[in-house]
Amino acid sequence: MQVESLRPWSVFLEADLLDRPAGVDVAHERLARNLRIYQTNYAAVTLGFVVLVLLFDLWALAIVGASVTARYVYKNVLKYELDNQALLFSGVVVSGLVLFLTDALQLLCLGLAGGILFSSIHSIMHQPPEDFS
Repeated sequence: MQVESLRPWSVFLEADLLDRPAGVDVAHERLARNLRIYQTNYAAVTLGFVVLVLLFDLWALAIVGASVTARYVYKNVLKYELDNQALLFSGVVVSGLVLFLTDALQLLCLGLAGGILFSSIHSIMHQPPEDFS
């Protein structure tokens, strides 16, 4: 399956296209079609939910802020360029530290669940527009 581009938010959030499906078959058809059409929008909404819930954990923000500051110091102050493997490794280490030290895994799961729940309800309730294939 090919990843589709971000669809216009005005169409995605249009209230006139929301209604209860007539039956299970219609709901299944809408779910499949809307997931295909709006998959990038749903990913953005889910990421938004994750960021929103992680904003409430100050320790997670502090560790992420420290890692961003360290990256800035390495690149701009020390003039040391990290290669892709070092960036990946440091990202994994910082992510592991954030999850371990802050118990942010529960918040991460909560954000993912919120995004998936919103995406599921929206894809079932939203009538797919005719001009999108």
